[in-house]
Amino acid sequence: MTYCFCGCGQEVKNGNKFIHGHNGRLIIEDVNKRIKLGLLPSGFSGRTHSEESNRKISQAKKGSVSWNKGLAKETDERVKEGWCKGLTKETDSRIAEAAIKSSLSHIGLPRNYTQSHSEETKELLRQINLSFYSDPKNREKRSRETKEKWKDPAYVSKQMKGRGVRPNKLEERFVCLLAEENLIQFRYVGDGELIIGGKCPDFWNGDHKLIEVYGDYWHRGEDPKDRIYHFVKYGYNCLIIWEHELKNPEQITLKVADFTGQYCTATATI
Repeated sequence: MTYCFCGCGQEVKNGNKFIHGHNGRLIIEDVNKRIKLGLLPSGFSGRTHSEESNRKISQAKKGSVSWNKGLAKETDERVKEGWCKGLTKETDSRIAEAAIKSSLSHIGLPRNYTQSHSEETKELLRQINLSFYSDPKNREKRSRETKEKWKDPAYVSKQMKGRGVRPNKLEERFVCLLAEENLIQFRYVGDGELIIGGKCPDFWNGDHKLIEVYGDYWHRGEDPKDRIYHFVKYGYNCLIIWEHELKNPEQITLKVADFTGQYCTATATI
């Protein structure tokens, strides 16, 4: 006797794996699980604005009047046809300008960037930057300043959130494994939610336990003890999980369970 792979407990016939219509349940359950763990926004709404951002957007829009306010398709040709119908950024300067402003805002530049600087000014600024960074002393100075900024948890958190950092595929696999083994006390904080001495761990249990998930390719040649000892200095114990270890879920489960049962000491756990 064969039962439906979705876990509903109903019997399937004719060698099928699923009852008709049940093959999508695993996907839905996985999505709901990711939403519950904070890996996906509820309703797939994408990246949401903070309350502060919503307030600023609201204030910026106050007093503005839409170009088509009070107009109807019966009385205005632009509304009837649609002013941008058939136009592209290649053929209409208004659309091209809007596209440029939008792209600039996404990389952190002000929307009036192209309007405030002429081509001569841009070239001058470029030459100034090239001249500045051609001096090794200036490069070293800027490097020190940048490193100091990254020691500030507020700065790091802002940078991480501004870049829209989310769990990668390896971290998502680990999260699903934690959920399956009922080890959901660890949650993803790699988006800048928790900064410890300028470093952002991957997972945190809300106390003094951290887990870092290392990809075999990206972290090859690294000594995980360096990362562990960094967190130990601030009173946190850290467990390193390597990508190849995820091939053995039972081993990972035992490793995490053993780790959570340890008292927070300065002992490096690898």
